[in-house]
Amino acid sequence: MVSDGIRISAAETLSILRWVREMSYHDDADTVPLAPRIKGQVHEMSEVMQDNFEKVVNRGENLDEVQEKAEQLSHAAAEFSTSAVHLKKKLLCQNLKPLAIILIVILFLIMAVVILVIIAVSLKTQNK
Repeated sequence: MVSDGIRISAAETLSILRWVREMSYHDDADTVPLAPRIKGQVHEMSEVMQDNFEKVVNRGENLDEVQEKAEQLSHAAAEFSTSAVHLKKKLLCQNLKPLAIILIVILFLIMAVVILVIIAVSLKTQNK
């Protein structure tokens, strides 16, 4: 906790709260006389410190939630990356299938033409 440039840890805050409570009990027993103005200031300080302590505890809980969500997001990102690579490969195969079929058809046509030329040439040489 920071107040007017002074840093107070949670443990220190708890010990101050305990001291304030003890002072309240002592005041009730009239062993330590406290002026009403000082007692009011101590009570106000006690409330502020209790609020600050609750905020620190809540902040810790919120940080835990944020960390958990960050881990979940990291796992989701890894899964997304894996599925994106898989999808990319699948789409590449889908795009290459028509091209492969066209190339095979062209190769058969070229082979047919070459075979016909070879047959025509061999027939011409046999006829001479």
